[in-house]
Amino acid sequence: MKNSLFTLLILLLSASFWAQSPEMMSYQAVIRDANNSLVTNSSIGMKISILQGSISGNSVYTETQNPTTNSNGLIAIEIGNGTTVFGDFSTIDWSNNSYFIKTETDPTGSINYSIEGTTQLLSVPYALYSKTSGSSTPGPQGIQGPQGPQGTPGNNFFNNMQGGTTYVGTSQGQAILSVLVTFPVPFNSTPHVICTSSAEIGTGYDDSFNVTTRTVTSTSFIMIINRVDGSTWGQNMEVHWLAFE
Repeated sequence: MKNSLFTLLILLLSASFWAQSPEMMSYQAVIRDANNSLVTNSSIGMKISILQGSISGNSVYTETQNPTTNSNGLIAIEIGNGTTVFGDFSTIDWSNNSYFIKTETDPTGSINYSIEGTTQLLSVPYALYSKTSGSSTPGPQGIQGPQGPQGTPGNNFFNNMQGGTTYVGTSQGQAILSVLVTFPVPFNSTPHVICTSSAEIGTGYDDSFNVTTRTVTSTSFIMIINRVDGSTWGQNMEVHWLAFE
């Protein structure tokens, strides 16, 4: 990170797979300044790169965007829909190795990027992966057995489902953190939300955490992160969430 006084909370969400290319991936971030204050209602400059193999791997795709933060300091963009600097987002082979998203941000809206962070894609968006996975050659036709009786159509358990990972970071000196999460697409009704936390890769700490939800609406919810075996924490935390109706 170029400037540790800035805080960038990253949220990677589900991919938007359109009928025609290019594909896009939803991305959200909360921008804070050197005083840990939210950068609200401001145009910011961003450079986003997809790295292959490792946190310092080669970029297979790079683009720039100039989104505007809302009153909560939140920006929401579609990776793959910016100004391309290098590569082609629609030709990335998501089945080939692991991938990381590197973001460089200028809160003033220019290209003097003072915030830098890299996060691994822990799961490849299904719609993007499915077009490159497996073989395109169909296997031999199996023998068709007798057809059973037609059952009564049932109801889908999930009418709508969304999920993602929120980078929380350290405790920032607070015993309990409250983080706002906005759904990439509003639900038709108030969804159910499940959250679970994970520690920083390679950490030597065995801290235990509790994540609860509050103020769940059709457009957002608040996650409450609380360390149950102590107070503050120094490791970087991620919270994975799943919302469905």
